[in-house]
Amino acid sequence: MADQEELYKELDRGKVLTIEVEADSRIALFARATMALSRIMVQPNNLKTVERHEIEVVDDTDIEMMHDILGAALNVFRSGFIWLDAEVEDRGGPIVVWLVGERYDPDRHGLLTEIKGVQERQMVVENKDGKWRTRITFDISAGAEVDPAVQ
Repeated sequence: MADQEELYKELDRGKVLTIEVEADSRIALFARATMALSRIMVQPNNLKTVERHEIEVVDDTDIEMMHDILGAALNVFRSGFIWLDAEVEDRGGPIVVWLVGERYDPDRHGLLTEIKGVQERQMVVENKDGKWRTRITFDISAGAEVDPAVQ
């Protein structure tokens, strides 16, 4: 899933960080948004694909699904794991996300932005003209910066 093209576009940064992610399919949108979260938080250089963490989410709407996937991925990071890649499977109800990476090591992995939470109330997930798009707003720590070269 991970590739060299831009994963997300930053729309606004202040007390919150708002990004937009586009993809060709719903499943690809979930994967790209999960990858964007990782890239916002930690520089990808020096990341290895050593282990996998599984997240399974079942919700009624795509907005709830996106919110819960990103919230669960953020909790995985808080438990000390950062991912280089995300693989997503739709099981006809549950969505399963495998985060592929390694234990977070602050000496090797440069922290870029501290994400405190994912806002659901302003989230958008839509399919327009065959293109899937989401707008996500993250609560961030004051002064949190992103190196644009990492996007």
